Amino acid sequence: MKYFNFFITFILSLCLIACKSETVTSPTPNVESESSTIKVGCELEKICTHAASLLIMVYRNQTLPSPQCPIVTWNSSAKKIIVDYGSTPCICSFDSTRKSGKYEINYYTNVAPDSIAGKITYSNFQIFRSNNPSDSLFMQISGSDDIGGVKLDSLNYRVIISMNNNFNRNNNTNGNAVITLNANVSIGSVGNILDDVFSILGNGALTNSGVTYTYNIYDNNKPLVMYSTCKYPVSGLVRLTSNNIEVINDFYPHNGACDPIVSILKNNVSVIVDLSSKF
Repeated sequence: MKYFNFFITFILSLCLIACKSETVTSPTPNVESESSTIKVGCELEKICTHAASLLIMVYRNQTLPSPQCPIVTWNSSAKKIIVDYGSTPCICSFDSTRKSGKYEINYYTNVAPDSIAGKITYSNFQIFRSNNPSDSLFMQISGSDDIGGVKLDSLNYRVIISMNNNFNRNNNTNGNAVITLNANVSIGSVGNILDDVFSILGNGALTNSGVTYTYNIYDNNKPLVMYSTCKYPVSGLVRLTSNNIEVINDFYPHNGACDPIVSILKNNVSVIVDLSSKF
């Protein structure tokens, strides 16, 4: 009987070990590189969509907004819009981000309300990681981005944005982006830039700190949705691929809230990330 009890105990122990081995969960993946890369994509998309909104207003002969930060001027004779944050960083009135420097939007001579076309160029333009003045980390953008589009009806445009720029951080990391975005733009009130909504698809390549990712906003049913007053997309999926590893970034973990929270799926494990601390 003693041997029988020992045998039963031994069998049960083996079963318990086997059950435990079957329920081991996958380790949490490291998503630092992907978090930083998707943050860069957000920053670049925000610049370009805001520039597109300004172009639409100019082509429709609307008065441009004139906040203290940035100072926005329209030089009609030079065919140029200047968005100037100054040499001292200030908090942007449109999306509450801290920036310095300026960019210019040069547009084509033939101005008609049924189309838009222009090019963004940067001059010592810097985006800071946070609004805290003690946080000195920034990303400086250079290069140029092209914007073109057509009016679909009185309140909607189809816009193509071709990014071709470089970025350098003051922590000695850098990268570049060559990405084409296709956006449907609902401009809301014609004279109000703050109610514009962009629904974006697109693809290209984004190199960040030596790692090159294919960048793909791929789902027609879940485009990247950006509001003029929000720094981050409120919804949408972006796929990053490097070395045959696909990572899905979902901007809808909080049901469309304007926040920096993104869900990153890597190796079949989902990680919730706060992009506000990334750069």
